[in-house]
Amino acid sequence: MSGESDRTGHSGSRARAWRESPDDLPPCTPGGSLETDLGGTPPVAAEPPRHPLPAWLFSVFLHLIAVTTAVVLLSPPTKGTGARSQRQVGLAIAHELPDRTQYEPVSVAGEQGATGDPQTQAAQNVAAALPSLDQSPIDLQSLLGEAVAPVAGAAGQSVAAALTPATGVRGGGGTGLTGLPATVTTSMFGIEGTGRRFVYAFDRSESMTGYGGRPLQVAKQELLKSIRGLKPEHEFQVVFYNQRAIALPPGPGQPPRMLHGDSFDLAIAEKYTASVAGSGGTKHLEAVRMALRMEPDVIFLLTDARVPRLSSAQLDEIRARALRRQTTIHCIELGSDPSPPQDSFLRDLAEQNRGQYIYFDVTKFSGDGRSSFNEYPR
Repeated sequence: MSGESDRTGHSGSRARAWRESPDDLPPCTPGGSLETDLGGTPPVAAEPPRHPLPAWLFSVFLHLIAVTTAVVLLSPPTKGTGARSQRQVGLAIAHELPDRTQYEPVSVAGEQGATGDPQTQAAQNVAAALPSLDQSPIDLQSLLGEAVAPVAGAAGQSVAAALTPATGVRGGGGTGLTGLPATVTTSMFGIEGTGRRFVYAFDRSESMTGYGGRPLQVAKQELLKSIRGLKPEHEFQVVFYNQRAIALPPGPGQPPRMLHGDSFDLAIAEKYTASVAGSGGTKHLEAVRMALRMEPDVIFLLTDARVPRLSSAQLDEIRARALRRQTTIHCIELGSDPSPPQDSFLRDLAEQNRGQYIYFDVTKFSGDGRSSFNEYPR
């Protein structure tokens, strides 16, 4: 027992000596450590030091978020995908002219309506003022006859009287503008038309200048003879057309209107007709539509173009429009054949609208500007 105690005590004293004197510790085994060799727990590796975010940078970041949020919340909402456009909205008076619709802006006080939105209400008012396609044009001449307000500088003179040229007497025969004058009969190439309002739709395309320009020259001659047979109380208008229809303007820069058979308007028509030259192609439908919008009693349509033909649907449209006003459509066809074509759409157009159809061989026109229709072979 004493021997074992001695050994134990000796071992214990040696261990204490190792702990107390690090220089006397045994070397570590390869791949091991002092603690593992001594039977202890391996140490934990130390974490690298952390660098906290500076306080001023964190403050700037928070302020940016706050400002961005405020801008988004306080900005007014936009509609649509593009930028908001600034457009003025208002009322306008629609004037139905022979070749277009002219709008005259009108200033109206208190445009804000029951909706509370002035722009929405103004837009609705403008839409309501626009004429529909089926609406008949306004007869401005009849409306002028009812105007009695004196014109500044002309005491006692009505608006209608102020618009009457001194060289012509509108509404002759004592009927006035509001009354219905007696009908008159005039003719074109031997075809007679009776009424109070007449429209002449004449082709002025390039083909009308063929054969030395005789077709267009003779057509102008017959036109002037026809309108000279009108009286001051009767109205007329001339539409020369190729691929575009243009009504006779009463003066430079003035919109077209119905003219009267007095010396003043006849002089305008004669001067304008002399200036018309042939060019371009031919589109009949636009010219016929323009003539019908003037609500005449009689239309004289003259052309040498068989192409393009008016389709059955277009003929039906013209017949329906002419029936509303009981407009008669007479057709004069010019050509180079000795006899008229059997399938001419102009013949159908005249027959469907209570009119007459006639054909002339332009190769037989004298072109002297003095021939009468009796000399033209039909």
